[in-house]
Amino acid sequence: YKRQTLGCMLLTIASFWISHPISPTSQAFTRCLVSLIAISVTALFALRNKAANDELHVQLSQLSQTHDAIMIRTLEGTVTHWNRGAETLYGWSRSEAIGKNLVELIRLKPQQPLEEIVSTVLQTGSWESEPDSFKRNGERMTVASRCTLLRDKRGKPVGILATHNDVTERNQAVKALRRSEAFLAGAQRISRTSSIGIKVPGGEIYGSEEARRILEFNEDERPSLLSLVDKTHPED
Repeated sequence: YKRQTLGCMLLTIASFWISHPISPTSQAFTRCLVSLIAISVTALFALRNKAANDELHVQLSQLSQTHDAIMIRTLEGTVTHWNRGAETLYGWSRSEAIGKNLVELIRLKPQQPLEEIVSTVLQTGSWESEPDSFKRNGERMTVASRCTLLRDKRGKPVGILATHNDVTERNQAVKALRRSEAFLAGAQRISRTSSIGIKVPGGEIYGSEEARRILEFNEDERPSLLSLVDKTHPED
């Protein structure tokens, strides 16, 4: 930009002297001066715009390196950025995703209407939930979705940045653990047995509901080895 600007200014000055080789008029000189100022101002704005674009490209390049699926969409829903993480997670390439409607592309299934989600993002600046979505091959999954409102330098909302992470296996593991804990609690109630653990060296006790019943600890009481000894008959 600097070379082009300098070249335009030199050409303007050369054109001025060629057109007025002997006695340049004040009007001609004024026009030349205005032209030089216009070129300088245009170059200044162009350099600022280039700097802003370069910074944006660097940020987008950094976003592209993360393993998280990161997508940027307009307020209307059109995809404008699709990083490698999104390609890996959903199976759509960047060229295939750009310009498409994000919700339709990944068949997002949030628990609330999309209009409410966009309204929440506009009002609070963010939104997060765990909706279901679909990969390109039709596989359904649950994603941890976090949305952040993007604004321009004047503070005007221009888009929404969304990050997605597949939490399907994690949620299945949590459900399996809860089922296992429920089965264990039920079995202990039926067999009137319990399981306990003692933290060393603090002596804090943690255990099942049956352990509280057998050791006679109230719901609001924190079990400990010392309190257990106090509850135990001296001869025992």
